[in-house]
Amino acid sequence: RDEDRTMKKNKTSQPGGNMLQQGTALYKAYYKHQFGPEEWKQLHTALMQPVQHVVRLSGFVPKAQSFRHLPKCRRYNPAMDITWVEKTETELEEQEEGTATTKTPNEPQTIPATSSAGEAKSEPATEKLTTDTNPPQTTATTLADDDDEVPQLQKVEYAENKEDDRVIRRCYVTVKAAPQPPLVSVGEAELRAFYHMDFASVLCACSLNVQPGDRVLDMCASPGGKSLVLAEKIGLNGTLVANEFSRERKTRLARVLQQYLPPVVQKTVKLSCVDGTQWKRKAHGVCTSFHRILVDAPCSSDRHVVQNPGELAAWAPTRVTKNAKRQLAMLLSAATVLVPGGYMVYSTCALSNEENDGVIDKLMKKRQVNLSVVSHSETDSHKLPLSLKQLARKTKHGWWVLPHVSKGWGPLYICVLKNESTHVSDSDEEEEEEDEEET
Repeated sequence: RDEDRTMKKNKTSQPGGNMLQQGTALYKAYYKHQFGPEEWKQLHTALMQPVQHVVRLSGFVPKAQSFRHLPKCRRYNPAMDITWVEKTETELEEQEEGTATTKTPNEPQTIPATSSAGEAKSEPATEKLTTDTNPPQTTATTLADDDDEVPQLQKVEYAENKEDDRVIRRCYVTVKAAPQPPLVSVGEAELRAFYHMDFASVLCACSLNVQPGDRVLDMCASPGGKSLVLAEKIGLNGTLVANEFSRERKTRLARVLQQYLPPVVQKTVKLSCVDGTQWKRKAHGVCTSFHRILVDAPCSSDRHVVQNPGELAAWAPTRVTKNAKRQLAMLLSAATVLVPGGYMVYSTCALSNEENDGVIDKLMKKRQVNLSVVSHSETDSHKLPLSLKQLARKTKHGWWVLPHVSKGWGPLYICVLKNESTHVSDSDEEEEEEDEEET
């Protein structure tokens, strides 16, 4: 801290100096100390590269339809080098002709609406994505089968990744920049065919190991890629609460969910705009407990920082400390609504240890939580994606996908926690903790 204060003093004691140059030096010195000069040089070079994305095919759109808009792509497999897959329009047409007869899905089960005092307010905490009470029954009500692939894709070998989540197996890398996802007709629904996102983010959502029928909270859901993954997993008997505290970002989140989810699936999703650090106090009219919680917390976003001169000029170590404090508050808040035996994933795209393992260290010392770290252990009730272990670096409490060792993905820190309590945390204890933090 003395060094931080000295560097900050030197930074501000030169009126008219080059703030960008000084901020950059301060930033590099901070992470060079953490990673070491050689690794930081490699990592910084990787961070300066354009963000790499996969095209994740929608689970509600047959693959043959999606591939029409991706004439040449390659499936990503961490266990081996990326394999090229080429297709022709003729082959796609033959595939579609062979599967022209679509299956009629079983009658979807709907979730009965529940009323609460919170919903009667003029500005409710949650809202439905659609007001259509009689959504059309389309083939988009069920996940598309992996057998919908074009013949060439069936030749791609997965090595040990055959056991990986089907959501992960729907991720591809395009030769050129992928086009904007088109709207595809699936029955009577118009859905986006694919979504651009970091492959590490796909692994993060899959690490939550959501099961059909689960009640799931995505506490910081925008822009929506992870929520789409979770919505594919809960089934028609589950519930997903997609929360975003920023109203502007919540608007974007709502648009994404409306464009990618069929109407009957949208009925299982609720949108909310609640401060994650005070979930139990503020989330009126929302589910009171969850089987799975994803806390992809606001953080330093270091890839954005290194590529943004304005962010570098304003950067200081105090920003890291401030973020870590808020991240801890969000985890403590989420723990109060995690059911006994439930799982929570904490993730950030920060590079600082203070915002990653450091937050978990502090969380484990809190006496009102009974959480255990299960990132490195697997049981029948929770398994991590094999791709995560192949791409990520093992840390004290979790896994770290770093771009200089994962062919450009990340950075993304992932830690899996389990609630070992026999009852849901008492709100009085939460209030006591908040008072202590304020002090």
